[in-house]
Amino acid sequence: MNQIPRFEERVQTGLWLMDLRSFNREAALSDAERRDLAWYVQLRQRWTAVPILEGMPPGLVRIQEPLESALRTIHASEERKARALFMLLERVNEKQALFWGWTETDWLGLLHDETRLAVRYQQRAIGLPLIAYAYLLTGFCAFPTIAFQPMPTWMATLIIGADCLQEAVDLLWGELHQSRPAPLANGFKILVSRLLLYSGSASIKQVTPEAAAYVLNHHGVRAYNYLARQISGALLSMGVLQQPAVCPDPPQPDRPRFPTPQPSQPGMKREKRAETAPAVWQQWCQRWQEASPLPAVTRGKRYKNLLRVGRWLQATHPEVISPEQWTRDLALDFVAAVCQWRGGDWALQPLVVGQGKPLSASTKIALIAETRAFFMDCQQWEWLPRRFDPLLCLRPPRSLKGQVQPRPEHKVIDAPVWARLIWAGLQLNEEDVAIYRSVLSFPYEMVKAMAFTWLFCGLRPNELQRLRLGCVRGAEPKKGEAAAGEICHLEVPPNKRQPAYSKPVDALVGEAIAAWEQVRPATAPLIDNYTEETIHYLFCYQGRVPGAKYCNEILIPFLCHQAGVPLEDSRGRITCARARTTIASPLANAENGMSVLALSRWLGHKTVQSTLHYVNDSSLTLTKAYSDAGYFGRNIRVVEVLIDREAVLSGATMAGAPWKYYDLGHGYCTYDFFDQCPHRMVCARCAFYQPKAAIAAQMDEARGNLLQMLEKIPLTDSEQEAVEDGLTAIARLYGRLADTPAPDGHTPYQAAVRPAIVSVDSITIHADEDGNR
Repeated sequence: MNQIPRFEERVQTGLWLMDLRSFNREAALSDAERRDLAWYVQLRQRWTAVPILEGMPPGLVRIQEPLESALRTIHASEERKARALFMLLERVNEKQALFWGWTETDWLGLLHDETRLAVRYQQRAIGLPLIAYAYLLTGFCAFPTIAFQPMPTWMATLIIGADCLQEAVDLLWGELHQSRPAPLANGFKILVSRLLLYSGSASIKQVTPEAAAYVLNHHGVRAYNYLARQISGALLSMGVLQQPAVCPDPPQPDRPRFPTPQPSQPGMKREKRAETAPAVWQQWCQRWQEASPLPAVTRGKRYKNLLRVGRWLQATHPEVISPEQWTRDLALDFVAAVCQWRGGDWALQPLVVGQGKPLSASTKIALIAETRAFFMDCQQWEWLPRRFDPLLCLRPPRSLKGQVQPRPEHKVIDAPVWARLIWAGLQLNEEDVAIYRSVLSFPYEMVKAMAFTWLFCGLRPNELQRLRLGCVRGAEPKKGEAAAGEICHLEVPPNKRQPAYSKPVDALVGEAIAAWEQVRPATAPLIDNYTEETIHYLFCYQGRVPGAKYCNEILIPFLCHQAGVPLEDSRGRITCARARTTIASPLANAENGMSVLALSRWLGHKTVQSTLHYVNDSSLTLTKAYSDAGYFGRNIRVVEVLIDREAVLSGATMAGAPWKYYDLGHGYCTYDFFDQCPHRMVCARCAFYQPKAAIAAQMDEARGNLLQMLEKIPLTDSEQEAVEDGLTAIARLYGRLADTPAPDGHTPYQAAVRPAIVSVDSITIHADEDGNR
């Protein structure tokens, strides 16, 4: 295990930061300890208000005493130490073994636990005290292998204390300042922190030679070589070391140096070692990059993908070194090859994630589209002869387009999760931000204004980051509502699609931004990378602007923690772009929702087609629309059916007596398979038809024996037309069925001489035996 050098020796001599000699450091748990620990962990899970280590069973004193000593040693807030300590007890209960016997892998498994430390601020707020427990109890010092890379100054401040660390820095600094120039402050403090941590001491005079040799020779940063030599000389002059701890730099072997292409424009970046692609192809790509009017970031990405195409050419078609040699067959071959590409194919370096896995359909389409745009530009600028049509030959197949799935940012956040996030944003107070100030990095007013802007404005991440000072103007009260329902207008900076525009937002956003502007310290203007203008950023503090990933990696995880929801819902990770869809969907699907055109302007889209990706009809909206259409009801009619129980019980049905009567309104049909009869809507005079007037008395006498029920009868297209359109459709239906035999085998022309009466929905048609109506 990666431990402090001579850890056990320092513990036994009492030179360790925490006295471990009086504790029973046996790793195995007894049966009583297992039982009591399981009970205590379950109690803490249910009653979180109970102070940590209070109410612990007496049988756990072997666990309680070292943990209480570590609690007193660590310099952190009580809440962070308590949460980290409870995570440690949970893992002890899971492993059924005390931390004394844990290996480096066991500690790293706890520090990388995704279910408990999946959020960046939790990794710092809770992970750092966990590392401190591991360090104090077992001498764990494998700091470089931890995923979230704790800074040595953080760990030294947490374990040793800020005062002791500053005292050691000042002592060494004073020793160096007497005869040597003052070193770089930041790197100097980092090396001193590592010296104290690897020595297990709070005093610079107790640094061990083993720790000094390890830290000053394996600091991992070549820029610190000078500082390491200075610190080694200072420790030697102070008498802490008997010989220099820094080894001389080994001679560097001669390595071939690759010429780095110089950018032709300010801000333009080039790929290192780009000569791995054919030289002629690379020159064409550089020429296109310099002439393209696209933004610099977009040009850089396309340039790298075009170099991938060049590497593919070099491997599969070495005879083709220039775009001038491309033909229609080669373009088709390229499209077929891209459909088979996997992650990392023809890339300069292997991927960290996705290496060897099939590329997504959208990525393949983008690669083909970028190559098509390259050839179209070169042909349009008359650099290349038109040997083939890129628009036709470099086109992704339809099967590939059919595989494109909705982008993750176009998925609505689950309604319960979003409601709790809004509640957490509205309830945000200064104490919540103060607890995580070291992670959030900005004042409470600025964090609150950013949270409100994310929750209610539906901005893109770069738009939120690039808002300008004074971007909120005049509140406008809604008609018929109180002042609480006011709205204000937010000036959105230019984006990738259109120039600056204004959008109405809730007055809560304007109030939060105004509160931040009142306390915002004056800072110098900065340059907007999109417009290259010198502006005053709204979210700027002491010359620092939140980075591009600040919202997704710090602000949103913090709000999720405050709301008590996970960082992922049923549709994936919660991001800034998904909030944009979540806000747009209710605006479109509300009862008096915004039109697609108005919503497109509110979202800042150039075309309405882009807005359609953000408008997701909810299941309730679709259900209501389908019900209102009445598709099933239009094709089904409920017919009243009378069942003669006496005829069934007496056995008269065996002799052919009717027992089921379908009520047609103007009469009854005794045909058992009425739902299959083609004459249901225009009954001819068949043997199964009985007018109501003829059997009224009989029905009255047998009413007590009749069982009344309803039966659904599906209608054909002609019958549905007859029901909805009236007399003309009924006549047309009757004429069409003139030669269709009824259930008794006779057609309407062969029916009885007396007129046939047909009635549907209070419409009566008289027809004689010749079919005249």
